Amino acid sequence: MFWKRCLFGIVSILVLSACGTTQHTAQPHAMPQPSPIAASSETSMAPDSDVRSSRYSMLFDTLEVPPLKVEAQTPPSEEFLEQLHQAVMQQIRNQHLFTHVVTKAEPRVLGGVLTLTAIILSWDAQPDEGTIEIRLGIEDMGTSCEFTYATTKGALKRIDAAAAGSSTGQYEIQPLVEGTAAFVHGFMRPVPYQL
Repeated sequence: MFWKRCLFGIVSILVLSACGTTQHTAQPHAMPQPSPIAASSETSMAPDSDVRSSRYSMLFDTLEVPPLKVEAQTPPSEEFLEQLHQAVMQQIRNQHLFTHVVTKAEPRVLGGVLTLTAIILSWDAQPDEGTIEIRLGIEDMGTSCEFTYATTKGALKRIDAAAAGSSTGQYEIQPLVEGTAAFVHGFMRPVPYQL
């Protein structure tokens, strides 16, 4: 029992010392290619046996994914934001990196919760596509310490070209969904640098 507390203390010190802002700027061409959208599910818990080990799995068993914040002068539709939010949560659940992936996590005394923040910095709806700039961040819910963030800008193809005059049209969001899930995956299971 004593060695578990020592190990937990060492890991906690390492996490807190790693707590700093690291900026990553992804290029638009780095967005993954579209693939079929997975059906959303309200299930927020993965069985312990399905959870894959990762860099911080001993400390964080829950990922909170609150609704997207919008700082863009012309915001996308509420329908678009909700569809994007649900698709991102489902894609992250499919990775099995956390026991819980929830919209709102209960505050805990000793932590255990990471928060994925997403802010839409700009949105420009055109007849054939929508250009989006988004900032993603991962922070510790208990300390509000941001571990990492990334900003990316790219175009989402419009699915319903017939409704081009409407600002609430449907867009191919899967590249953005996969890119967001890859951001979380890269933080939790980083690929070692190759020489």
